[in-house]
Amino acid sequence: MMYELGLLTHFVNEKLTTNHLVELEIDTQKLQEYEELIIAETKRIRNKMKEIVSSDRSEAKIIRYVRQHQLDITCLCDEIHLLRGSLPNGINLDNDLRNNVIKLHNLLSSQTIALLLFIFKYFKRYSDPDIHVPLAYQQIIFEKEFLRIRQVYDRISELQIQPQLVRPLKFYLISSLRNRSISWNNIKYLKKLIGHILNALSKDRCIDWNAKIIVMLMYLNFNNLEFYMEVRRWIRNQLLDEEEISGKLKILNSYLNYIQQFLVHPELIEKQNRDSLKVMIEGFIRTEIAELEHTNQNLSIHSASKDIAIETLPISISVPQLGYLIRLLVRGKVFLVNARKPKKLLQFISKWITTAGTNAKMSFGHLKNEYYDPKKAAALALRAILLRLIEMINKDLETKL
Repeated sequence: MMYELGLLTHFVNEKLTTNHLVELEIDTQKLQEYEELIIAETKRIRNKMKEIVSSDRSEAKIIRYVRQHQLDITCLCDEIHLLRGSLPNGINLDNDLRNNVIKLHNLLSSQTIALLLFIFKYFKRYSDPDIHVPLAYQQIIFEKEFLRIRQVYDRISELQIQPQLVRPLKFYLISSLRNRSISWNNIKYLKKLIGHILNALSKDRCIDWNAKIIVMLMYLNFNNLEFYMEVRRWIRNQLLDEEEISGKLKILNSYLNYIQQFLVHPELIEKQNRDSLKVMIEGFIRTEIAELEHTNQNLSIHSASKDIAIETLPISISVPQLGYLIRLLVRGKVFLVNARKPKKLLQFISKWITTAGTNAKMSFGHLKNEYYDPKKAAALALRAILLRLIEMINKDLETKL
């Protein structure tokens, strides 16, 4: 398809590069001619793009056409911005000429930015939101957003929100302003994020501002891993004053029920290809609940089995689950016995292991039947137990080992 930026690119290369500036003679009339040319050309480009997009060309060709021009306009805009910053000083360039060249730079910059905004407004479905934002437009956006970020910082300090909880948010905001490769998606998210935070923190009354900011960032899909880890620590800190397991479970279940009521913004997410913050927090709370319930179960088992003879080892899983577990350990070469002749192993285990809640040793025949004929219910229950153990290993690797 036709390349639409030829004239603008030629104008920049022939008129505005440093090597050509000293040869230019731009008076008021010439400046006006150039300005009219630039405005007319950008108008022509917009009309041509509309014509191409509304034609009967295939969607794949239209996408390629729009995205190629989006990329080319971005590169041209960046080139203009860099040329603007490398203008010779007044000693090497006449002041009037310098001022007129700056006006041309500013007009070209604003017109190329307008072309990109035009693409996102009218051809959004064909555009690429992951292409970086031109440097000139970044500067415009960041000057505006910096003031709002400053307001966020001040309001957070005023409300005395826990510093560790908001540290990842503060770092994300300021690092976004320094990111020269920030994309249109990132810019969109940053602006929405700041706006929602300012609106939420402007309220005068709130029972718990720490919980408020967690819920708000959960809605905005701020699935930043550092923030997620701080939320985990905050939740665990809420359990420190509760001595009883039942009390801890009550708090966690109330958090889980509360979180499940909230929706997530359908169009916003900080990190693509990662679970939402809501999903991550729900998963963490469920894991904590399962671990506390298991601990509580073990305490109950210990109490129920304290009278069992010391020559037997009580376990908390059922005979069907144990039979299937032994089968897995034999097949996986953990127990080095003949998979077809596990009789001695099953006799040994049935002799020395007792299931919880009973004083009797398990039946060898029962264990043998469950070994050879595992049940689906037993497999599902055993999988849940093993997943819980894996989560415990992961937690140890993160915090202890």
